[in-house]
Amino acid sequence: MSLFQLTNQYKALMQKIDDNPDLDPEVVADTVSSIEESMYDKYDHIWTFIKDLEAEASKRDEYVKQSQETSKKLKQKANRLKQYVIQEMNAAGKAKVTTDHYKLTLRHSHRVEITDEKQVPKEFLEAQAPKVKKKEIGQALKDGKEVPGAKYVENQSLTGR
Repeated sequence: MSLFQLTNQYKALMQKIDDNPDLDPEVVADTVSSIEESMYDKYDHIWTFIKDLEAEASKRDEYVKQSQETSKKLKQKANRLKQYVIQEMNAAGKAKVTTDHYKLTLRHSHRVEITDEKQVPKEFLEAQAPKVKKKEIGQALKDGKEVPGAKYVENQSLTGR
């Protein structure tokens, strides 16, 4: 039986108890105890499953983080080696080199480097969308101020140890 079904059964039993005060207290206590025990078992199993899911997600987050760090390091190493080859080809005066496996060619290109962003004329700047300051809005709402377009809502979460 699902937790939803047990909860509905429990609510129906509570309503039946309220509507019929003449029910045998021992039978009522046994029935309530039985349903509650089943509900608590479901809570326990579901919470265990939640903790397992969170642990698996955390492991995967850590794996992704480590993979990204490793990828970044590999790219940096490849770029350093490319710069090394460029340096040595320039030192040897070679613009093209043919090896057993590759044909290496030095190419020249251009890129824009911004040395001081504050000095760049406005015509070359891209407008940014304003960013909402949620923390400040939250404090203003807590202080009793009205902020158009925002409201303070109560959130409910579940914790367990």
